[in-house]
Amino acid sequence: DDHGRHLSRCIGLSAKSAKCFEDAMAASSDEAKKVKAELDRHRERLFHLMQADRPDEERIMREVDSIAGLQGDLEKLLVKRLLDSRSVLDPDEDERLMYLIRCSMRPGCVGKEKCPYQNPEEQRKDGSR
Repeated sequence: DDHGRHLSRCIGLSAKSAKCFEDAMAASSDEAKKVKAELDRHRERLFHLMQADRPDEERIMREVDSIAGLQGDLEKLLVKRLLDSRSVLDPDEDERLMYLIRCSMRPGCVGKEKCPYQNPEEQRKDGSR
């Protein structure tokens, strides 16, 4: 799971902690991929319904309801993944993770200086890319 790997780098986990964290993050990855694929199918269907010469508003709204439900399911999976992954962190690591998550909700908040993964200079120093 690339997202878990990137986050473990950003919060500066040791190799052992990173492995546990990344495994916890990856555990729900397959289920999330299935929900995302289903979401994509419904969005494609919605697009075709809206594209019709005489769009059927009732069918369109049913499709929107299906999409909203799937988005809720996906959000629940992502929150569960976060809760599961936090359980393997020590308090300092957890605090750094929560800082990054909180800031990810506000673009530009984290800043390159706070996250080596986002800072190309730091990546070159430690040999990562």
